[in-house]
Amino acid sequence: TWVTDADNDIVRKYDVFGNVLSTFNLSGYALTSNLSSASPCCVAADRNLDVWITLFDAVSTIKINNQTGAIQFGVVPPYTNMDWSLSSSYLSGFGGGNSLTPSCVDTDSSNNAWVSYSHPLSSYLIKYSSTGQTLSSFRLSAFWSADSLLVDSTDKVWIVYKDCTTFATTLTS
Repeated sequence: TWVTDADNDIVRKYDVFGNVLSTFNLSGYALTSNLSSASPCCVAADRNLDVWITLFDAVSTIKINNQTGAIQFGVVPPYTNMDWSLSSSYLSGFGGGNSLTPSCVDTDSSNNAWVSYSHPLSSYLIKYSSTGQTLSSFRLSAFWSADSLLVDSTDKVWIVYKDCTTFATTLTS
């Protein structure tokens, strides 16, 4: 079992008895910029038991190799991220305002990863190959945020949308 701790930028792997098998400290890990936090968010294992983890603040998703326990690679969306960092005479640093925020990940029967990027103005669903190549990308409607997703046994992708104007949710495939 894998557990994320976004506040401390840690991902832990536990055995069935609750013993910690490994710990990944992701502080300072970023593929797109010099962020001070990665904020691991969602975890999914593929059929090889390799693990994909979304890094909410680092605007990326990493893949950890099951055999070596090392980060195999990271993927970033093929779009421009808008970073609304704090910048004034009394505030500075990252303000947590990325326009591309990877919120959820799941894998299909071919070990491809499906990642939802959730933001009211720029929500996407992107399919990455098992080697990290972008296979397809779908832009979602403005003011709708893809908060959760699931790939079923027939490789159908199910998304839970949130209407950011009314906060109503909808399940669609």
